[in-house]
Amino acid sequence: MRIRSSIAILAGVLALAATHAAWAQGAAPAPESAVPETTRLYREALEDYRAGRYAAAETRFRRAMVILRETKGPDHPDTLTAMTGLVRTLDDLGRVAEAEVLQRALWMARVRVNGPDDQKTLNAESNLAEMLLQLGRPAEAEPMLRRLVEVRTRLEGPGERGVLVARSNLASALEDLGRSAESMTLMKSVMDDTARFLGPEHRDTLTAVNNFALRLLANGQAREAEVLLRRNWEIQRRVAGETGAATLEAAGSLSMALSALGRRREAEALQRETLTLLRRDRGETHPRTLGMANNLAVSLIEMGRPAEAEVLLRQVLAGYRATRGAEHPDTLNAMNSLAGALGKLGRRDEAEALYREVWMIRKRTRGEAHPDTLLSAANLADALGDLRRPQEAMEIVSDVLVRRRATLGDQHPDTLVAAEKGAMLLVQMNRAAEAVPILRRVWAIRRARQGDAHPATQRVMNNLGVALQVAGDDAAALKLYADGLAVAERDLRPGELPSRDVVNLYVNVAWAQKRLGRPDLAWAPYVAATSTLLRRYGDRRASGSTEMVLAARRLDRGIFLDQVAVGWAWAHQP
Repeated sequence: MRIRSSIAILAGVLALAATHAAWAQGAAPAPESAVPETTRLYREALEDYRAGRYAAAETRFRRAMVILRETKGPDHPDTLTAMTGLVRTLDDLGRVAEAEVLQRALWMARVRVNGPDDQKTLNAESNLAEMLLQLGRPAEAEPMLRRLVEVRTRLEGPGERGVLVARSNLASALEDLGRSAESMTLMKSVMDDTARFLGPEHRDTLTAVNNFALRLLANGQAREAEVLLRRNWEIQRRVAGETGAATLEAAGSLSMALSALGRRREAEALQRETLTLLRRDRGETHPRTLGMANNLAVSLIEMGRPAEAEVLLRQVLAGYRATRGAEHPDTLNAMNSLAGALGKLGRRDEAEALYREVWMIRKRTRGEAHPDTLLSAANLADALGDLRRPQEAMEIVSDVLVRRRATLGDQHPDTLVAAEKGAMLLVQMNRAAEAVPILRRVWAIRRARQGDAHPATQRVMNNLGVALQVAGDDAAALKLYADGLAVAERDLRPGELPSRDVVNLYVNVAWAQKRLGRPDLAWAPYVAATSTLLRRYGDRRASGSTEMVLAARRLDRGIFLDQVAVGWAWAHQP
């Protein structure tokens, strides 16, 4: 939830325009030549902003701000209103680092002019804290947000929107700092309090529910998230209408939960329906339309249809480049998705080049230590690993790990991901014995912090088993896989398809049994894996009992000698 909004900016702009009109009538001692120019600039900037012409809006907002600084002073309310418009425009252009510098100056000016606890000052401080979160600086944002919670609660009462926004942003800061338990507790209380103070169907309540559900989703609690998100979607359809912005956003969140649950056909249908409505009501290149198209393409990749995804993503990328610019975060996210599709199509050199381009742009625009930059670096390392260039990949992952440990600590989820990637590169370089203790430590931390059933815990356990097998300890690996399957199958509901992590466990159990000289015991988990893939993705060559014949044929080909990831190709082999 954000306090800053285009409505607030519009109110400030209209107030400024009224002031200019008074100047033109001689009501204020402003230089006559400056009055018409700033009025014109503001009107044109607002029109540009509304039309999504952010580059033109930036030029006009900036020019108006410069004139007002010279004619009315840096702390005049009109100057600060001009700064607000410029900050918002820079933010929408994806130039958050520039926006943060101006927002900090705006906040300090509000402190001087209005005092530290004035409503306008608190709004400016809240927006600055949110930008710090965007820039990956939660340690700086946390004390500001705690102050905002304390001051707003004292001045406004616990049920006011500003208090709830500050608490929500504080929960985000805690999550970014790796304090997930605190974050979840706070986010749940924000959701409950928002419903209590504002009502269960208030837009802020629905936003709070969406935020909490997405956090549940990130923590591996997809079923609980799906229940909340489906209810949200149904409420929004009734309150905002089938094509309302909030309804379409709720549909997008629900589709993410469905994908996480393995119900990708449902997710695809919902995304296609939503995309059709967005194209009709908002146009092909509206940011929400492009965002939903990107989400649909990611679902297609996960469903084993990367060729379809590539076509869609190239359209999305062209739309973002035309409307947002070549270096906007949305453009870079689309490039990242396209690289993923190319990798799945076996065009690994193209994927690596695209990942590298995104990484270089983010290093230049956001800095080498920004979370988005480090994520891009990790994606590039994965691509290099796929190209059998593990030494280059290890250099990048090592740098990511050092930076994440320095800023987030040893037990933050992002740090653990980097450590796990590095360990699996050691396996690829035939140094599995070095990888095993790293993976054991990551696994222990995941189990303690997230539990045995969390997808991240299951993944690292799977990877630890692979490392043990490559190191020659198939028996220890088999025990790990069997324990993991027991946990995963215990949580499966009737009729629910196993996740990709469970499929990988089936594959690895079969692989381990075969290596231990027990191919008869490899049969059942192999059939379970293949059947799941065929049910999930479909297969033109097999149905019913034919699946068993197909499985037997592939088993005889010694498929288990490949790495874990081969499971995802079985249903699509020629």
